[in-house]
Amino acid sequence: MQRSIAHLRIAPAWVRSCTVRFTARRLSASVLSPEPFPGIVCRDLHDASSPPHDVRRERTFNALVNSLSQETPDSSEVWACYVDCTNNIDHHDIPLEIHQNVLRNCVPDPSVLRPTAASGMRDDAPPRAPYVYEARLKTVIRNIRLVGETPTLDDYHYILTQFAAVGHYTGSIQVYNELKHVHKLQPTDRTVALCLRSIAHRLSLPMYRTQRQRTMADAMSSCRKLLEDFKSLDAPLTSVVLDLTIRILKETGDEGVFSQIMKMGYGIDLDNLDSTIAPSDGQTILPFSTAALNTTLDMLGRFGNTSRLVQAFEVLTQPLPPQASHLYSMDFDDEDDFGVVNPAVTPPHHSPHASPNTTTYNILLRHLSRAGHTTFARHYLLQASRLDRTADRTLRAQLYHTPEDVAPVQLAINREMILSLLGLANRSKDLTLMRFVGVITRRAYKRKTQDIHHYTQLEERHLHSSTPSSSSDEHPSPSERSSENSDNDASSNEPPTPSKRFKLSIHLAVLRKDLNDISTFYVDEYLPAYARLNQRIKERLGRRVRNDKDVYLSTEGQRTKVLPESWTGIVNYKMEKGVAIDAPGSADSGSRTGAKGPMGGNWSRGLATISAARRCDFVPLIPPIGYFDPSYRRSRTQRTLESRHEGR
Repeated sequence: MQRSIAHLRIAPAWVRSCTVRFTARRLSASVLSPEPFPGIVCRDLHDASSPPHDVRRERTFNALVNSLSQETPDSSEVWACYVDCTNNIDHHDIPLEIHQNVLRNCVPDPSVLRPTAASGMRDDAPPRAPYVYEARLKTVIRNIRLVGETPTLDDYHYILTQFAAVGHYTGSIQVYNELKHVHKLQPTDRTVALCLRSIAHRLSLPMYRTQRQRTMADAMSSCRKLLEDFKSLDAPLTSVVLDLTIRILKETGDEGVFSQIMKMGYGIDLDNLDSTIAPSDGQTILPFSTAALNTTLDMLGRFGNTSRLVQAFEVLTQPLPPQASHLYSMDFDDEDDFGVVNPAVTPPHHSPHASPNTTTYNILLRHLSRAGHTTFARHYLLQASRLDRTADRTLRAQLYHTPEDVAPVQLAINREMILSLLGLANRSKDLTLMRFVGVITRRAYKRKTQDIHHYTQLEERHLHSSTPSSSSDEHPSPSERSSENSDNDASSNEPPTPSKRFKLSIHLAVLRKDLNDISTFYVDEYLPAYARLNQRIKERLGRRVRNDKDVYLSTEGQRTKVLPESWTGIVNYKMEKGVAIDAPGSADSGSRTGAKGPMGGNWSRGLATISAARRCDFVPLIPPIGYFDPSYRRSRTQRTLESRHEGR
């Protein structure tokens, strides 16, 4: 039977890889190219003698082909066309490559699913299915099996990637069992790593208290099973598998097993961090990554051992130099333990270490603040602020001298670091520490404002530059750091690969986000907390003054008694018609008239605190945070000149 074929659309070079032939009785497909399916030729067959149902099949198939041939296919459109196609066409008439292509395009990207699923679990709504698109993946796999084909290991890896993005560890274990026992596929280290990643991500997500014990038990049982299977594969242990394992152990809180894993995998003895553990026969010591460093610090912080936490941070981030192996020897005699070291019997000293990043300091400051160590917390926040400037100066120098080889910046001060110390100062009622937090906040705001101004000018020069090689959009991004989520893949914290490119626009976007977070933190969190703590200290000392007790005055250098009238001026209470409205016992401070007591009224502490927090009459002794913004400074000067002109 003669047919006329009209091309509706000509796709790129991959369109000739698959050709679909239709007959009057049956719809058949034959793949002309043996290569993996990258695309489909979309054809519309017109035949006056074709039955109406054949025309409908052609249209549904062409609609599916069109949806898959898009540069960025829409998952909802692809799934709707696929369902319509399977309802009108027999499964055997659809090529296997189409099923596999639909499997990878019928669901959103994992980068979209991960934050969406995590935000949904934080709501007070009842729990939902862990993965809402699981039915789609099951349907495609079932259709592949109905065709008589077997899904490949890459197909299952894509499904495991989707489950790992949302922490659906039960589905990952079911997929693992199916590919291993049903289709007799041989798992690899990537298969085990994806399953472990789903377990680790689920343990980091919120969960109900009633479900925590059961979830932890199921997760540990699945982890043990996966590790046993991985051991039976006779595959070498990889850094990704080991990093994910210690992340899971961190959530369970098993200190003994965690220490053994650190010795076996990284050669680190947590009880003696300066020592070097020699690998046994057949054992390979893996490189210590930044992700492993962050997990180790978080684990030690949860154990509550602050001294070991600080020691681990200092040793694992600043190891002994390689020349240290010449300073000690393993062949010392019992009677003579000094002399020249024999280099022939002294093994080279390779201390495991990793470079800290933003997440490292976030974890360190959070645990130090919770433990109440003010000195350590102040020290490491100052250190993070100094390293932030060092990293930025290094970045500017590289962009100026070698713009083609720019190293990414891994550390920058952010709101989470400062928030930890604010919580410590608020809990301990330490006004000095809270003032220190304000200094660091304003300093960070000023520096980030200057950085944004500098990189904005740099971006404008690059846009107007005629040489494309000078554009820094081709270099690894310094803004790709791990401050956003410590739950990323363990391999994402490894040294950057050439595939990661620097984009100045992304760096500016991250700087603006950090600047907005810091400014919002200063106005909405720091200033109310500072005013509230300052008011409470004034109230407490005011009670001592009214009770005729001594207070310490820095101007006098000693404790002395102060008259109530003088105390009002010392603490700078706001005066209105000769009455200190902020002073305890005043009407505006929440005092109850007619109450007995030497203070002339038993004022209400709660009302005074709420009044101070809401009114926030406290004025900082330093300029506001917007004072460092050049636009703010110009607008303020302009307003001053306008007011003077109006006064004249």
